[in-house]
Amino acid sequence: MRAARPTPLVGSLVALTMLAACSSPLVQTFRSPAQTPTWTPDNHLVPDTTATARMATIAVSPAVRTATAVPDLSRLRGVWTAYVNDEYGFTFEYPAAYDVEPFKSWGCRIHASDNGVFFGSDNSLSVVSADGLDLGEYVDRYVQEQGSGFEAGRRETIDRSGESRGIVIDYFHRGVNHGGIAAFFQRDDNVYIFRVRLSLACSMQEIDLLSPGPFYHAVETFTFTR
Repeated sequence: MRAARPTPLVGSLVALTMLAACSSPLVQTFRSPAQTPTWTPDNHLVPDTTATARMATIAVSPAVRTATAVPDLSRLRGVWTAYVNDEYGFTFEYPAAYDVEPFKSWGCRIHASDNGVFFGSDNSLSVVSADGLDLGEYVDRYVQEQGSGFEAGRRETIDRSGESRGIVIDYFHRGVNHGGIAAFFQRDDNVYIFRVRLSLACSMQEIDLLSPGPFYHAVETFTFTR
């Protein structure tokens, strides 16, 4: 099975190497946090109810935390910040608490690198070429390319609208002993891939912010803006 061929615009992942030098929209274009109801899934994307139980068997390596005092987070319960990418035309929401110290210094903040956009330590978004495949074909190839230790489980289709159609799979990777979830969207010849590794890193029980809740919220709010 041939490897995915990078697109000229995004490379194998979102092209972020120029962010620090040129203030790319990938990290600079934010909307002000808006008060929204505490996240609850709708019928289009129902969380795997066994995920929490499975987490107990997964080795967890949370971010290194110091003795920094934890602020009162009650004002951030159910508050989300919109991440907007004008260059590639998409937006999604992540927890506003990730931008507050000390969580920001612990690696929970949203940040970009040449490997994609990361938020909450274990959540990421990358963009790759579809190589002329439709979304279902691409997901099939993705699973095959992960190797024999990759066990794909539940597979669900998101069909909010024609251009927001997506596919979600959950998985367990025996080779690295962790489970996770991946969501795939397609537009033109690009596939947008959300990933989350199920762990306790960046979890904030005091405001009911637990993995994989932020992942599901990001996927539910992912929208093409043009």
